[in-house]
Amino acid sequence: MTMLPMSTDKEWLLKRAADEDDCCVSVGGLYGRIAREEAKRKAARLAFAKLVELQRRSLLLTWEELAARAQVGVMELVGIARGQDEVVRPDTVRRLAQALSLPEERLLALAGYGGPAEQGLQEAAVRFAIRSEPVRQLSTEEAAALQEFVHALAGQ
Repeated sequence: MTMLPMSTDKEWLLKRAADEDDCCVSVGGLYGRIAREEAKRKAARLAFAKLVELQRRSLLLTWEELAARAQVGVMELVGIARGQDEVVRPDTVRRLAQALSLPEERLLALAGYGGPAEQGLQEAAVRFAIRSEPVRQLSTEEAAALQEFVHALAGQ
């Protein structure tokens, strides 16, 4: 068996996993660390998307008005707000920061630029993301589907 030199590089680890038919490869906990970092980035993207949407609404701006104010395409804004854009360009973040009266450097950090976001900002982003979803009662169909699924989970 040939020993491959170990690396802490994400691409190296993903390549090794692909070589193993996409099995879980965990060398010294690297896989878990990469998964945790990806979860943090995902939470930050969600917080960024919610922040753009809620700040736009708090300023009583339509999507078109925000697009004009930030000089950004409407489709790009909608993609950001829906969390569809994996990577938001730094110039877009800067324009949104100015248009929405938000601190540019912190918004860039939240969007994944300027090095890793500090721990406090990441924790605040997660709290914001989970609290920004409205709580509403389930519809009759949702309640029935949930009840049916819970029964199936319980083996009934």
